Amino acid sequence: MTDKTTKATRRGVLAGAAGVGAAVVAVGGTSSADTTTAQTGPEGSSPAIESRPIARKSEIPVGGGKVIVGPTSTVVVTQPRRGVFMCFSGICTHLGCAVGGVSHGTIRCPCHGSQFSASNGTVTRGPADRGLARKKIVIRGGAIYLA
Repeated sequence: MTDKTTKATRRGVLAGAAGVGAAVVAVGGTSSADTTTAQTGPEGSSPAIESRPIARKSEIPVGGGKVIVGPTSTVVVTQPRRGVFMCFSGICTHLGCAVGGVSHGTIRCPCHGSQFSASNGTVTRGPADRGLARKKIVIRGGAIYLA
């Protein structure tokens, strides 16, 4: 009989830790007094959120946004109007380039010039022919979390 041992990989340990963190956040719950939910399910639902914020509200300018490159995804958070925060996939639907930035209400892709609305992610200028997918976010205090 062969003695097989299991080695913990860094990726496996991090994935397990992330799962535990998400479970702790989901179980912990929040009061409506300290949490603002944007782009989530029915009122009163409590979406599971990432354990670390992706941005702070103060980092997202009105009419602009911020591209956030994470370990597993790229997203863009926008503030089309004061106090309204939106989140979309940060990958252009044309050929899969990461979007480059947001200004004057427009998300721009540097690869081929596609442009998207910072309000709803729809295409405002091709060659992309599909809008950016919306991502759910939760705002707690001054922090923005993926839901």
